[in-house]
Parts: sequence; structure tokens; C-alpha cells
Amino acid sequence: MLRPSGVDSEDVFGSAVAVEKGHAIVGAIGTEGPKGEVSRAGAAYAFKRRPDGTWEHMQTIRPPSIDPDGEFGHRIAMDGRKAVITTGTSPGTAYVFERSEDSTWEKTGALRASNGSAEGEYGGDNFGDAVALGGDYIVVGAHREDGPSDRVLNAGAAYVFERQEKEGWEESQILRAHNADAQDYFGTSVALEGEHLLVGADGEDGPTDNKTESGAVYVFQFGSGGGWKPHKLLRLSDTSRTNVGSSLAIDQGRAVVGAFYADGPEEGMKRTGIAYVLRRTRTGHWQKEGLLHASNAVKDAKLHEDHTAFHPYFGNTVALSDSLIVVGANGSDVGPTGPAEDVGAVYLYRYREN
Repeated sequence: MLRPSGVDSEDVFGSAVAVEKGHAIVGAIGTEGPKGEVSRAGAAYAFKRRPDGTWEHMQTIRPPSIDPDGEFGHRIAMDGRKAVITTGTSPGTAYVFERSEDSTWEKTGALRASNGSAEGEYGGDNFGDAVALGGDYIVVGAHREDGPSDRVLNAGAAYVFERQEKEGWEESQILRAHNADAQDYFGTSVALEGEHLLVGADGEDGPTDNKTESGAVYVFQFGSGGGWKPHKLLRLSDTSRTNVGSSLAIDQGRAVVGAFYADGPEEGMKRTGIAYVLRRTRTGHWQKEGLLHASNAVKDAKLHEDHTAFHPYFGNTVALSDSLIVVGANGSDVGPTGPAEDVGAVYLYRYREN
């Protein structure tokens, strides 16, 4: 278990996690300022794996601007020696860091949306609520962005930043759904690998707007002439309120898509959540390869019967690396020694080739 000294109550250590080749960064959005003078400024803890397999705390990364309720460490992405750490406030900022030879992290950039807004029913666009990093591109989701001219409430957007040779990172595209509608929440999740980009919209309502919040995943590909182009729209569910795209992960041509409000495949799994496993074919199509659910989903569903407004949220977070799939269920009530409200759980799955 990782828990560095100095972590205190309400720090929310573990609010975000990223791992890359022996290095890990863990967010703690509730952390006070360095002198305890600013509440919920946020911080991120950098670790390095020792040769014996244990992890050493190398650095506490503080936000460049110590702001009240800034919630630095809200989302984290890593790729090679680069990392992106976002704030949890609106209009939101995504800070870029690079790791030096002595394993310390230094800020090299600060990304903001060109049309970012802190106005709105829920306090703005939520730029930084999702982030992906790969090669020369950073993609930041803003699922409450209101579309061109602010006319489509909470349609959502994803901002693409491209690394410039001498000028750091610059916004190069704003991606939106071709069928954008209010409350679609495009940009709820993002995942990037090579020339393939996935963007989740967990409030999308189906082909004729008759499947409320069934959710969808939009596939973009990098075009031969430059820029990210729409490629496919994946609707994995044919029922309402499944929230497909609530989370995304991609690795080596395989993707995991969370649907945290979906019914499980067996009787008694009401709103327990599922995760789809997809595989990209040689022609660029994505096909369903598997369906994941919690092994104790039926038990969890029964524990929630008395307060049906809450659910296990299996699939609220997902991660994927090689053959290992990790799925979070932060609302699970199945504790290690008995029922425990919202104790949460993480489920591990190992993929086997046929």
C-alpha cells in the first residue's frame, strides 16, 4: 500500500493515479497548501519503484498556483517522461510536467481552453475532468462545454494540444460530436494511443434520442493530412441509462469502456455496472470481445435496495495495460468484513488469448 508521510484526513489521497514504467503519480485533491494555509489546494505524490519492488516517495508536486479549492491532482496522465496533472476547478488548467534524470518532476507548460468558461449551472465547462497523453498530443475533456456560441448546454468538447518544437504546447483542435445534443457530456472520458483517439459521451441518447443516457464512444483517427478526423460512433448499449463511455482505457489495440449504470448480464444485477472489452481489427473497426462485471454484483445490488439512488458504479474508472484490466467501483457496499456504505472496490481481470 502506498501512503506517504504527511497525508492527512480529507486529503483524498488516491483521487487520481497514473503509472508508467516504474514511476507513479497519485493525486490528493483535498491537500492543503504547503503551510496549511489554503484548503483543498491539492497535490500530487510522485513515486519510483525500487529494484526490490517496493515504492519510494520521491517528490510532492504542488500546483504552480496555490488556490483555495483548486483541487490539483484531479486527473493525471503519463507517457514516457511526461505527465499531465489537472485541476478540479473551472475553467480549469492542465499542467504539463517532465521528469529529469534524478526522477524529479518540473513544470514545463500550462494548458487552458481557448474558450474556457467558469459560468454555468455546475460552475463551468469542467475542462480537465478527463485527460490523455500520447506522443506529441494531449487531449483534455470538458464534458460541460456548451458548443459553438454556447448554444448547446453541456454538449461537451475535447481539446487537442500539439507539442511545438520551440513554443511548447498549443491548442490545435476542438473536437465535438457530429450529432451534438444537450446533456450528451462528450469528453466525459478520453483515451489516446498512436493514431487512435476515443472520446466518451456517457449522456448520449441513442440514434433517435430515444435511449436516454445510453452513452456512446466516438472514435477519431489522425488524418494523413494532419488533424484528428471522426471515424466511428460506437453505441454499445440499446437500453437507456447505461452511461456507456463513463470511463475509457486503450492499450495495444484493445479498449475497455465503462458503463457504470448498466444492468449486469445476470439476474439480480440491477444497475451494478459493466465494462466492455473491445478489440480493433486490421480494418480499423472496433468489435466487442468481452463483458466484465463484478463477481459480487448480485450481493452489492441487494445491499443497495434500501437506497436505490446509489449504486456500486462498477466501471466508473478503468485502466488497461498489456493483459491486465482494472475496473473501479467506488460506490460498492461490500466491505471486507461485511456491509460498508460506499467502501468501494477495485477488480482485476487478466486477459487470456484463445
